[in-house]
Amino acid sequence: LLLLVEPLSAEVSRQLTAQLLHLGASGVSAATLHISSPGYGTDAQGAQQGGDLEWLPVAALLLQHRAAAAAAAAAGSSSSRRQQQQQQQLTVTTIALGHAGGPAALLLACGAAGRRFATRNT
Repeated sequence: LLLLVEPLSAEVSRQLTAQLLHLGASGVSAATLHISSPGYGTDAQGAQQGGDLEWLPVAALLLQHRAAAAAAAAAGSSSSRRQQQQQQQLTVTTIALGHAGGPAALLLACGAAGRRFATRNT
């Protein structure tokens, strides 16, 4: 279970990236990313904090896992080999709980096909 419950910053992006890399390397087949984030934070004066692309490494990893799963499904390998390949790949379900603004909404859209959800009034 991965949580994004604060504004995206360089540190939050690094933590999520590290968690996704660890899960992918450890052979975990499924993970869930719960999102309740306004996207970018603001300082006391209301100015946006964080760079425009701090969320990009997380999105790239999510999309990489999607592409690997699609390639395995499209391969013409035997069914037993295909099952082994699918078990080795990380499938990330994304769920928006509450607010998913800006880049947090983009991360929600990067989840596995058919595994992207949002609660009512999100």
